[in-house]
Amino acid sequence: LEFRRVLFRSFQESKIVELQSQGKTVEALLQSLIMRALDKEGKPLFTPADKQELMREVDPNVILRIVTEMNDPENKEKVEAALGN
Repeated sequence: LEFRRVLFRSFQESKIVELQSQGKTVEALLQSLIMRALDKEGKPLFTPADKQELMREVDPNVILRIVTEMNDPENKEKVEAALGN
């Protein structure tokens, strides 16, 4: 089961790189958001099916800001501290 998760994550990461190399920055950011946004139990907040709606409904600058914040290690520490972890 763990091997499948690692393989799936690797596939998703390669898709992000492919989208970036094609100049599809917003799609790459959304793919990253979909892949990494989890609830407190570790379950995904979004599914790949949400991608089109997010592309239509959410300002790309908001997506960029969220993914940037997710990539900042200091923010991870702040969130964990706020959650008492």
